[in-house]
Amino acid sequence: LLMPSDIRRTVVAVMAFPVLVIYPVGTYLLSLLLFSQARRVVSITELEKSERLFKTMFEEAPIGMSLTDLETGRIENINQSYSDMLGYTKEELLGRKWEDFTHPEDKELSKAATASLHEQTNGPLSLDKRFIRKDGQILWANLSLSIFTTRDTEKTESLCMTVDITERKHYEQKILYASNHDALTGLYNRVHFEEYVRDMRIPDDQVLTIAFGDVNGLRILNEAFGREEGNRLLVRIARILQRHLSQDDYVSRVGGDEFALFFFQRTPDQIETILGKVAVDIASLEMMGSVVPSMSFGLSSLSASQGNINEAIKQAEKDLATRKLVDSPHTQGKAVYAIINTLHEKNKREENHSRRVSELCERLAKAYGMGDMAASELRLVGLLHDIGKIAIPESILNKEGRLTAEEWKEMKRHAEIGYRILNSVEDMAGLAQYVLAHHEHYDGNGYPKGLKGEEIPLQSRIICIADAYDAMTASRPYRKTVTAEQAASEIKRCSRTQFDPALVKVFIEDVLALDYEGV
Repeated sequence: LLMPSDIRRTVVAVMAFPVLVIYPVGTYLLSLLLFSQARRVVSITELEKSERLFKTMFEEAPIGMSLTDLETGRIENINQSYSDMLGYTKEELLGRKWEDFTHPEDKELSKAATASLHEQTNGPLSLDKRFIRKDGQILWANLSLSIFTTRDTEKTESLCMTVDITERKHYEQKILYASNHDALTGLYNRVHFEEYVRDMRIPDDQVLTIAFGDVNGLRILNEAFGREEGNRLLVRIARILQRHLSQDDYVSRVGGDEFALFFFQRTPDQIETILGKVAVDIASLEMMGSVVPSMSFGLSSLSASQGNINEAIKQAEKDLATRKLVDSPHTQGKAVYAIINTLHEKNKREENHSRRVSELCERLAKAYGMGDMAASELRLVGLLHDIGKIAIPESILNKEGRLTAEEWKEMKRHAEIGYRILNSVEDMAGLAQYVLAHHEHYDGNGYPKGLKGEEIPLQSRIICIADAYDAMTASRPYRKTVTAEQAASEIKRCSRTQFDPALVKVFIEDVLALDYEGV
């Protein structure tokens, strides 16, 4: 506006284009250049920071990290944590292939994982695998794998993050082992047996023979010698079974005293031979030096074209039950007599006592008017009345003098133990109650149940008198011997408290041939 009017138009014409077009565009382009440079500086800074962060994380991470060329399988980079896991130095690992350290059984797993990474561009892929450390130990590791690429190279790498899970795997294996194996014998358990049967497929060219075995009289042996002895016997039997079976065969403990065995491609004669050897070895496992254990077996065979495996198992169990009917009464009876013989061998005084009580019981039964069969039964009960003492420590049985309160409490258990032993044998179960009650008192102050008067079986009342009489008259090194008259007088005195008065009178008059009124 201040320009002279004659040059105003010329000046505007000259300056309009540079001011309105060139200067703004130039300023804009300069600004773009400056901003671009600023952004580049920031990007470079961020990239450097990111690279430092990645390098720090890679090198200092508490987990194993590695970069591997996916095409060649060679290790491009690895951190110290990974090196320590494997027991090598970084220099020993760089350039080598992972298959050099992979457990032989896991090499196919590694190949499958590599193929999967080739197929998918996104990850990560997770798997558990085993490595062989430099010291030869097995390392269980969890691997998380993903594809790693850079713009300035066409090479494809896999980024791996690895965690040592050896301890966890060992714990899992222990849990798995415990869930599938019997804690006592180490054989497969019932759970594994059921799964094994469910998943079993019999090849067309094979014949399967199923055997079920049962330890005869284990309950009696447990009662007599304690559960620890019974468990020890089961462990030894399990070792015998394992020793006679091949790797292709199968054995499982499916019950307390029951075992299942599967034989493949064996003839019936071969299996009978194997089981015969097993029986011989089991018979050599004497318990307490006198009791000979035994085992009964039931068998069933089938091929792929013959029926159902569950039906074959049922048939084997039925066959076992049939054989047990024949074997058990004989073996159980032998076990009882072996137990009483063991007691008598351990303690001659107990043997002599049992034989005298046995004879007195028979004589009192006959004198009381019981029949010959009942008297014979009482003779047997008298012989077995203290069989429960097999489980009482010898230090208590052989102690001279009065027992302590704790020792007496232990000694009183023999009546219940004897009951359980005899009750385990079908042919002797009826005698068990007489043994249980032979220390009951007529007035109700006896043990173990505190029975009174007629609640006590007659046979037990007879044993009670015979037992007491022999205990008083038998020679003891720690006390003076009591005469028959003195013992009869004491029994009479305890009539109606400890003893049945009617039986006492018959015992004194007819068995001892003494004057009832005069004693």
